[in-house]
Amino acid sequence: VLRNSRHHHIRSMMAQALRDREYTVYEEVSGLASDGSTRRIDIIAFKPNSKSGIILDPTVRFESHSGQPEEVDSEKKAIYNPTIDYYKLKYQLDNLTVTGLMIGARGTIPKFLANFWTSLGLEKTVLLNFSL
Repeated sequence: VLRNSRHHHIRSMMAQALRDREYTVYEEVSGLASDGSTRRIDIIAFKPNSKSGIILDPTVRFESHSGQPEEVDSEKKAIYNPTIDYYKLKYQLDNLTVTGLMIGARGTIPKFLANFWTSLGLEKTVLLNFSL
């Protein structure tokens, strides 16, 4: 229960940080995968008048090894890549990528997350709030 609550709080903070940078953001959006199964993404974000977007899936995990953030990203891509065509059509996007973002259950912010975050031009100070 606490981990789910933390996940939802972090997801909301991420979404707000993107909105603060003038992204259009939707949270908890249901969609269809290419095999007809239903999936619900945590965040989809794109700049207004842009044809490119991102699906973000923040995940709270107990830290176990240094390669874990990349494993989480691969895992989330495998789950949500089959939904890309659905969301591209729904939001009229030409390009859409999936990124899984691990946050350590004990407050660790992996380099993978920090690097991705700054690549979007977002403030690193928000990362401290995720860890808390």
